[in-house]
Amino acid sequence: MRAKEFIVEYSQAKTAEVFGRKLLAALSADSSSFYPNGLGTAHAYLRQKDKIGAEYTDQNSQQILKDILASLEGADPTPHKQYTQWLAKCYANEHQKIEDLVSKGADWLKTYHLLKVHRILPPNLTDINRITFSSLYDVKERYAQQLLDKMDAADQAAMSKGKSRVLLDNDKVRIIVPEDIDAARYYGQGTQWCTAAKNNNMFDRYRADGDLYIFLPKHPEYDGEKYQLQFASGQCMDETDEVVANIYKFLTQKFGNLVQLFKHIDPKINDWIVFADDARLKDIISNVRDLAMDFVSDWLSDLEQGDDYYYDWMKEQGFVDKNGDPDFYAPGASYIEYNSEARAEYNSITDILNMSPAELKANVVKYNQEFNAATIDEVVNAIAATLRASGFGRGVRHKIADRIEQQIFISPDGHVSLERGQW
Repeated sequence: MRAKEFIVEYSQAKTAEVFGRKLLAALSADSSSFYPNGLGTAHAYLRQKDKIGAEYTDQNSQQILKDILASLEGADPTPHKQYTQWLAKCYANEHQKIEDLVSKGADWLKTYHLLKVHRILPPNLTDINRITFSSLYDVKERYAQQLLDKMDAADQAAMSKGKSRVLLDNDKVRIIVPEDIDAARYYGQGTQWCTAAKNNNMFDRYRADGDLYIFLPKHPEYDGEKYQLQFASGQCMDETDEVVANIYKFLTQKFGNLVQLFKHIDPKINDWIVFADDARLKDIISNVRDLAMDFVSDWLSDLEQGDDYYYDWMKEQGFVDKNGDPDFYAPGASYIEYNSEARAEYNSITDILNMSPAELKANVVKYNQEFNAATIDEVVNAIAATLRASGFGRGVRHKIADRIEQQIFISPDGHVSLERGQW
């Protein structure tokens, strides 16, 4: 006799209680380009609080949790929201983007639920809690054909190609610019892009900021190879919605050098660090360095004040005023002249802060993949990553890197300030 399935009643309050802190942490770390249900403002609030090490207010936390769960409920195709708690668990534990959960998740869960209703799934896959979000795609793809065979022919009608234009068509690649959701879905078939989703499709939200470019290789390295690029959102993804590891190499080598083509048609490319004008980057690096040197000075000052031997050395060297007290302004009396280890560390740090635009571009790709498609407002993150990569443990370079990320802000147009929003 088949065991009876029981549907656990979903409770928003209970789910918030179980996953609350993790959901807030997930939203703070979220890198979505678009946030449903007003969560963009909540994301900025949490990021700022985390950056300065401040506590969230209880009232704000509760409202944010309600908004997160309301968004996830919207992706649940069932009337009793039997998958919402699972979506919350995925968001809390799997480092998924909220935009993917509410778009791709809605698509995948709808198919998954139909597979359950039609009793197509094997017993080990009928419990959603035994499946991760990323593996849900594999499950629904594995049994999709069996589901189609049970559906009416009308439900399998050919998909409209929609409106699109061809940007480039040569012997290596065809680049399509979709102009409506139908085209985004048609050319996104076989991918995991939220712009190709049937439910909660994100195409219009992305397109509002700029064109999307779909790359269809003429000689694919494997079945289903596709890419989608958007400069406005800083994203270049393969068909599995994974980040292209080296965007510079992708646009300069994989299909020939396409940088000048995009520079001609899409000014947003100039906001990506790896493609930005060197003179513009040089100015930004210089302004960040000027502010960061105050942090270096603070470090040296702390060393100096705690080093009693330094004052003895100054007297021995004759760096004193007329009263016999240490004269800190005497030529040659600086602390880094006295402390050779501090001098070596100071010189190494300043060398990094004085990096060239070419070095910054190389480090963007080298030290952290998430900065691969970083925009100019993330120069501080790239400089901080370079400092950390050059040091050991939690030494001075890590501490200065932390202060750079916490206290120096760059606006989208490249203005550098010690206070967010002072541009």
